[in-house]
Amino acid sequence: MKRVFLSGAVLTFLLVFRASTGWADIQVDFDGSYKDGLCDGWKTEKDPWGTGPVSPIEVSPGFDGKGKAQGLRVSNGSHFVVQTLSGLTPGLDYVVSVRVCTARGDGKFETPKGWVEFGWDSRARNITWPNTNMIWCADPKLDFAQNTGNWIKYTGEPFRAIGTSVTIAFKVGSMDPGGITGQFDNLVISQHKAPPVTYRFPDNFDSTYKFGTADGWAKRFLSGGVTPRWAQAAGRSGSAQHLYAGTEAPGLGIDIGVVKVFEITPNRTYTVSVWISASDSSSRPLTNPFFDPGPIVKFGVDPTGQTTNPTTATIQWKSDPTQYFIMSGKENTWNQFTSAPFQATGNTVSVWLWVEGDNNIGVSAKFDDLTLNSSSDSKP
Repeated sequence: MKRVFLSGAVLTFLLVFRASTGWADIQVDFDGSYKDGLCDGWKTEKDPWGTGPVSPIEVSPGFDGKGKAQGLRVSNGSHFVVQTLSGLTPGLDYVVSVRVCTARGDGKFETPKGWVEFGWDSRARNITWPNTNMIWCADPKLDFAQNTGNWIKYTGEPFRAIGTSVTIAFKVGSMDPGGITGQFDNLVISQHKAPPVTYRFPDNFDSTYKFGTADGWAKRFLSGGVTPRWAQAAGRSGSAQHLYAGTEAPGLGIDIGVVKVFEITPNRTYTVSVWISASDSSSRPLTNPFFDPGPIVKFGVDPTGQTTNPTTATIQWKSDPTQYFIMSGKENTWNQFTSAPFQATGNTVSVWLWVEGDNNIGVSAKFDDLTLNSSSDSKP
């Protein structure tokens, strides 16, 4: 695979293509010139509830003890480093990877308190806030045990290029006075050629968990500023997938979930059932969304099998769990919910598990025992 190494000073991104496939990797090595700690071509932003100026840092040496890296030091709120890169082919799938190293705000390589993420927006809006099209990879902040003082490579989930550009962002945040430092190097955007891994129904969530998600489930996280959490939890029997988040400050939103692709026979009608236990983040019933835009718990089926966009109209969402868990006495009890009938357009279908919340109330939901039913034996 040929790659093009780009410094921050390079404004035109040169691509080396493989004649047989037409694909190219774009790589930014952050070895260019810096001004006030910021690599050329990048800009800074911060969320509305953060305080103090954004503090980018020129890090030297970078990954593997060579060159430079882009750093960002934060003690209050979420701060961002952003750039829109060009050179994609519309309709093709890509993945973003980057090396990440973390430290405390004072630079000591001790476990920091905060969050470090990277994200991408295939609509290339060149902003992070507000931007519900920014998809975040939260793996670095779930892996401080490994990346504190060490350069670790993280790769996001595939996305489909809408145009020729994509916005890339690095997020570093903290509410601890000691702060946190995130360092980023060797950013690579490469074409994703591997077919999606598919799984078979049912799923009892008793598999191996990595960074808080059960085997085969991929994290999805729309921008909102809250610290999302994925975890293994006690299920009806064995384990369950836990999605939860608590608001840390006014103005934050919760919009997180997981997605997995399952094999299916096309042109047949099915429903999907899943057991859910949920409450707000204080173990109380959910707030009625008709009176207050409180937490929402839902699941969805996408007959197209896509896994990249949680906002697309092809996902058939089922919001019955929200209505169920607003009733007093139902909080944190297990109940089975069934989707509306659907017909797969191909031989795969994607299942989405999702929670949302407002800026006052967090949310906690556990999902277990996912099954596929033919429409004839489905519950209404």
